[in-house]
Amino acid sequence: MHRIEEPEEKKRVANESVEGLMMDIAAAEEEIIRWKSVAEQEAAAGRAVEQEFLAQIVGLLLSIGTSSEITLSNNSIDSYFFILSRLYMACK
Repeated sequence: MHRIEEPEEKKRVANESVEGLMMDIAAAEEEIIRWKSVAEQEAAAGRAVEQEFLAQIVGLLLSIGTSSEITLSNNSIDSYFFILSRLYMACK
């Protein structure tokens, strides 16, 4: 009879362990979702700041008479260098 109780006890302990692990996984998934949301909000805020910065630079360039070929539609690093080089040349 002892042999029957031993496997039952092992099964019970294993089930409890699995339940605990499932709860840990669920908590980790919730934490991942929360951090992902925060990261997406931070990225959006950064993009907004970047757009405002570019708008100010373009406004400055246009106010000092540079060409109006500059647009905010292309946010590549080349655009930044182009805008900054035009600003530098205009200030010389």
